[in-house]
Amino acid sequence: MKKRKTRARAVVATAPCGQQAVYPSVSLAAERAGGQAARISAACRTGVPYKGVLWMYEEEAKRAK
Repeated sequence: MKKRKTRARAVVATAPCGQQAVYPSVSLAAERAGGQAARISAACRTGVPYKGVLWMYEEEAKRAK
């Protein structure tokens, strides 16, 4: 059986206090944060906070530093 290629993109969640958490995929972030993957993806694209947390794709967060 062939190994599937994944398109998972790591995301970084930044709380208002400045604490950050890195998740290997949007779906895992949604599962752990208790939210919806589609909403987290939209927050990463638009920069609008979701559940009081600022979400960014990891490669964009690295560029912003």
